[in-house]
Amino acid sequence: GSVDATTQEKTAGQYGVKGFPTIKIFPGGAPKTPDMVINYEQGRTKSDFIKYALAEVDRTGVPKEIPQLTSMDVFDETCKGKNRICVMAGLPHILDSSAEKRNKFKETLSTAAKEFRGTPLVFTWFEGSSQPALEEALGLTFGFPAVAVLASDRLAYSRMTNSFSEKNVVSFLHRIIMGRQGTSLIAELPKIATVEAWDGLDGTPIEEESLADIMGWDDDDENVGGEL
Repeated sequence: GSVDATTQEKTAGQYGVKGFPTIKIFPGGAPKTPDMVINYEQGRTKSDFIKYALAEVDRTGVPKEIPQLTSMDVFDETCKGKNRICVMAGLPHILDSSAEKRNKFKETLSTAAKEFRGTPLVFTWFEGSSQPALEEALGLTFGFPAVAVLASDRLAYSRMTNSFSEKNVVSFLHRIIMGRQGTSLIAELPKIATVEAWDGLDGTPIEEESLADIMGWDDDDENVGGEL
């Protein structure tokens, strides 16, 4: 917000405003008191303000959770839009991984995402094999974890071919931003399947029924597998 210190002298004095223009920063969290205010002494360009604000969010705020791609609605809300580039990370199926490993993959993605706040990049993740149409369209058929980007307004995509690490993801996305990464086109946006959101737990293997249970055999059946 803004305050006209020439008419709001009491407020200006309360926050130590002695010259104009003066910018004061209120740290994240609550409650706020005058002694918590920070003097802004950085650059005055738009990019300077954005950089400082994002750093302050890192210091005092809770990072926004990267959404799981569970439906077309999530895709539309996250990925659609002019000049928006959607970064999609396919993570191993929970039965091929664990909650601990998946959270580490998500943390790697979140850390990489911090490098690109204020850019056209937006981020989402999905469980490998849960989005077959998307995976086929973007060529994500060689295993997980994997990363691809999709510009839905241009029907253009590119996929990372290096191993999944913070360094490789950041390098790949820098090439995307600078226009140094090759892209391919798709004929239309793939259909996004509606799936259940991950519950944050390890996967529970499905127990297979034995042949005896399927056939209804009892342990006392003497002729099972024997002579008639």
